[in-house]
Amino acid sequence: MIGGGVEKGETIEESIVREVKEETGLTITPDKIIHQATTFFKRNAESQANQSIQLYFTHSQLHGQINNDNITDSEKTYTNGTPEWVDLDKIDDINFRHSVDLKNNFTGVYFAISHLLNSRMSVIIYLMKPSKPVILTGVRANNNIHIGNYFGAILPIINMAKRRSDEYDINLFIPDLHSFTTPIDHSKLYDSILNNARVYTAAGLPLDNSSIHLYRQSRISAHSELAWILDCFTGFGEMSRMTQFKDKSHKFLDEIDSKISLPTSRQKAWDVVHTGISVGLFNYPVLMAADILLYGATYVPVGDDQTQHLEFTRDIAERMNRKFGDLFIVPKPVIQQHQFFGKDQGLRIKDLVNPAKKMSKSDESGKGIIFLSDDPKSAHKKIMSATTDSIGKVQYDKENQPGISNLLEILTLVRQDAGREVTLEQTTNEYFGMDRYGDFKRIVADEVAEFLENFQNRLAAVDEQVIEEKLTSSEKDMNVIANETLYRVQKAVGLRK
Repeated sequence: MIGGGVEKGETIEESIVREVKEETGLTITPDKIIHQATTFFKRNAESQANQSIQLYFTHSQLHGQINNDNITDSEKTYTNGTPEWVDLDKIDDINFRHSVDLKNNFTGVYFAISHLLNSRMSVIIYLMKPSKPVILTGVRANNNIHIGNYFGAILPIINMAKRRSDEYDINLFIPDLHSFTTPIDHSKLYDSILNNARVYTAAGLPLDNSSIHLYRQSRISAHSELAWILDCFTGFGEMSRMTQFKDKSHKFLDEIDSKISLPTSRQKAWDVVHTGISVGLFNYPVLMAADILLYGATYVPVGDDQTQHLEFTRDIAERMNRKFGDLFIVPKPVIQQHQFFGKDQGLRIKDLVNPAKKMSKSDESGKGIIFLSDDPKSAHKKIMSATTDSIGKVQYDKENQPGISNLLEILTLVRQDAGREVTLEQTTNEYFGMDRYGDFKRIVADEVAEFLENFQNRLAAVDEQVIEEKLTSSEKDMNVIANETLYRVQKAVGLRK
């Protein structure tokens, strides 16, 4: 009889795998235990009487056999206080794990399934942890990554992933489909995608961590299909109100307008905008929602320009849930996201020439931006030419001395990257009152040049085959999860029975 006991040296899970094999011939692995178990139950349902599956949640692993007494009397047996009975014919492999996760709500407790046969308990017992909650994040494929990207986004993401991977699954994806929303050089896209993965690896991403998943959005086709389904439940007005779309559209308009000198230039500019701004840019938030909802992501670190998109994701998820039942796990509200990721937010490095704006690759002169690919000597010169002020004293004052404050932040960040435990306050105190800006700039320039040299050496040492293997492995796993979600949605909207 399955559930008869744990042999010496076995875990409970290992004993279940062994006993199920002996009794049924099924080979069950811990990660597949739920689907195979429900398949077994359904296949044998007609020939076995009085069968049900009882779901219950407990804070401790169960030892020995279960009976009605210790189930009903055990303290903390049920998170909701009462057992829930599920008829076998109402369970399907796709929805089962999802419904357990929704009920469990990621409390971190264990759950078990007890198969009842002829009113006897413990004929078969399965025990495993619930799915870990998901943190999902990504950075666009980009060949020209600058130190603002690196210190403001990439490094904080990697540090967060390493620190939280014990408790969360980290979905770190390369959103290559989003690259099409603005003009790009398509001949360089594939290399840019791999370069992105190389940069993450050189920055310290542990590819051997099984809780960290690195994958390309385009390799999981469910992203596109779910986005289309969500499109059909999204109002035109919702997308029209997205401020990022408005900002990018008007920015493009201004750029075109400045290049057309005819009296009818504004109308011509609008004509160009109407053909140059893609529907993909307009619908960008819907694809972003699909990226998140496919994996039941609870937390998604976003910048200020993406908070509206995250709120839309919550809105469309709740809308679909109201209409079709519990299809999606809804991400946490923006305020809870900020609280959760508070210490994971990176500093925003400013432009070296115009420290009032953030460092951006749109800087046409290139003098205010330092790329990770810059020659260290070239970067040294850029730091030495950085805009400062006339106050003549080093201190951290972002309002009155944005240039000096920016250099203090950069110096702190490159020192932290080198392994030094230093804070911005400590760096500021070290150089506070220094009245020779040239000497201070030289200190910053020397350490930035050293950082670039070290990083470029790490980048050159990255084994691309290891990256390819990680991508392939993660994409295989993510396809399984994404397709389960898509299948569930297809059934809900009438595409499947």
